[in-house]
Amino acid sequence: MEGVLKRALESGRPVEIIYEAKDGTLSQRKVTIHRMNEKDALVWCHTKNGLRSLKIQNILSASPVRKNHA
Repeated sequence: MEGVLKRALESGRPVEIIYEAKDGTLSQRKVTIHRMNEKDALVWCHTKNGLRSLKIQNILSASPVRKNHA
């Protein structure tokens, strides 16, 4: 999963993540990663329409956003 996040940071392409908040609630989000270190990621959350700081350990899954082909 860390590789997916690093590639998304390098390419500027959004990823779909499943994130666990500190209260245990899960959310599925589409994010674009702006900065990342070993512990945290600063992302633009397309779902919540704003900048968010997320803990890497709380990102349960990450996958590239797939384009729909009509």
